Amino acid sequence: MKKLVFIFLCALIVVSCSNNAAPKPDKMLSEDDMVNILYDIALLQAIKSFTPKSLNDNNIKTQTYIFNKYKTDSLSFAQNHLYYASDLKKYDKMQKKVFDRLKKAKAKLEVKPPKKATTTKPDAAKTTAAVTPANPNTPLPTEEDLAKKQAQAKIDAIRASQRARKVHGGKASGR
Repeated sequence: MKKLVFIFLCALIVVSCSNNAAPKPDKMLSEDDMVNILYDIALLQAIKSFTPKSLNDNNIKTQTYIFNKYKTDSLSFAQNHLYYASDLKKYDKMQKKVFDRLKKAKAKLEVKPPKKATTTKPDAAKTTAAVTPANPNTPLPTEEDLAKKQAQAKIDAIRASQRARKVHGGKASGR
């Protein structure tokens, strides 16, 4: 019995350590086709996990969609997948291509934050006329000073409208 187990283990080791890749499929898909299929599968899986209703609403069955689009069947796909996956270097390159395509597609779809508003300088003639001091010895206000004054004016306007609401609210509730 021990000899039989030993022979079985030796045979298993010899078979598992051989460099024989998976046999070439009958209907061989090109490497680019396989990358496209893996890309589509990744997209469909993402859609299925995030918005499964969209696939159901459009009556899309993921496997049927892939097989029809690439004019293949489940057996051919499985054989091709096994064939390409048996060569790890080639399969890794294929997966990197898929990842890069997904990354590019995601970048196209991402909403970019709005650019910072650039402050445009007002016309010099208008600015100097508006801020020219009566006394020539008084320095002109800086842009920072003008921005502070504008901000303060907005705050004052908000406070005034709040006061007006309180007064108006008080009259309305006094009836």
